[in-house]
Amino acid sequence: MNKFCIVGLGEHARKKIIPAIRNMKNVNIAAVTSSLDFKENDVLKFDTVDQAISKLDKDYIFYISTPPSTHYELTKKLLLNNFNCLVEKPIFLSTEEFENIKNIALSRSRYFFECFMHRYGKIYSEFIEIFQKNRDNIESLDIKFCIPKIPSNTFRSIKNISSSLIYDIGCYPISLINDISENNEIKIVSIENYGNYSKENFKIMGKMNQINLNVNFGIGNNYENFVKINFKNKFHIKFEYFFYGRKAEKKIITNNNTNGKIRTINDGNLFEEMLKKVKTDIHKNQKLININIKRNILDLELLISQYRNFNHHAS
Repeated sequence: MNKFCIVGLGEHARKKIIPAIRNMKNVNIAAVTSSLDFKENDVLKFDTVDQAISKLDKDYIFYISTPPSTHYELTKKLLLNNFNCLVEKPIFLSTEEFENIKNIALSRSRYFFECFMHRYGKIYSEFIEIFQKNRDNIESLDIKFCIPKIPSNTFRSIKNISSSLIYDIGCYPISLINDISENNEIKIVSIENYGNYSKENFKIMGKMNQINLNVNFGIGNNYENFVKINFKNKFHIKFEYFFYGRKAEKKIITNNNTNGKIRTINDGNLFEEMLKKVKTDIHKNQKLININIKRNILDLELLISQYRNFNHHAS
């Protein structure tokens, strides 16, 4: 039996997480929400986390889908009460929070996990294979994740750095960079609409050893979601709809100076794939998972520091 309790029922949880859980076999679903209009017959509802803790069996896995600024205290409370936790990205806002949670989880023999669903896609696996096999022949890597606007009536509308696009969207390219490299340098080179958290667009440059990095994320004119490998011989491979979790037809586009080729990949619901495989992944790779989480947080802390420095120079 798969048992999940979701904390926070925003649009993301209602449209992506709950449907993914329902598609799994033999499931029990609970939820913690203050929403009065949420009425689902197959979901056991609690008004508070404390109510859920007192009523649910310890084999329930809590899925934390609340604003990033709340993740630490919620995860801490749940681990101390001997529940395992899956946490929406970005998992924590500081390395201090991470270290505290890691120590609590270790002392309680519990686990926590950062939910990057794109890692469970066919297009992700193919990218990783191609990148690793051809690393010495790669000149640069382009990563772009831009959306036309942020969803309305969500935590992203809060004017606070913890709800900024660096954390909300920037965590995706940062996680990928750390998935493929242990030695990277990144720096913000430009910010459009600086200080307007709901409209900012970031350009970052850097290096992974000898591979140049070009990263663009935030609010743009169009939806763009791709990773592109540029080889030294001017050949390139573009992976479209890379950071996308729902069932979709994705594209791998190869091109050189004379011709190109498009191949489609049908990725299923990656939220469902993640939830099916997360227990196995954690038991096999908990140490590596923790290392990657910490590196992601360190890089996000670096970007936030650089962002504040932009503010200093602007003033």
